Amino acid sequence: MARLFVALALVIGCGGKPPAPKAPAPPPPPVAVRGTLALEIEPADAEVEVDGTPRGTASEVKSLDLDPGPHQIVIKKKGFEIWRGEVELAKTTETIQVRLVPSK
Repeated sequence: MARLFVALALVIGCGGKPPAPKAPAPPPPPVAVRGTLALEIEPADAEVEVDGTPRGTASEVKSLDLDPGPHQIVIKKKGFEIWRGEVELAKTTETIQVRLVPSK
């Protein structure tokens, strides 16, 4: 009878608690989705500013990845009128075309 008890105790685990289930892994952090602003600007050496930050010349900056929402764009070159505009960027690609006008 003692052998039967020992055998049963080994099979059923001697009344110990079963291991706690593992917690599921946390989900990965969300990926920030940005939009793309494509620029087609003449003259190519005009300076580009986005939200008050210089980004380079039009020939250097063909497109920018930006957060969705409104953005202030300024295009300028000496001897030309300054172009100012606002673009509402979504999670897609928006294109702006600007041809600066010579100042009078």
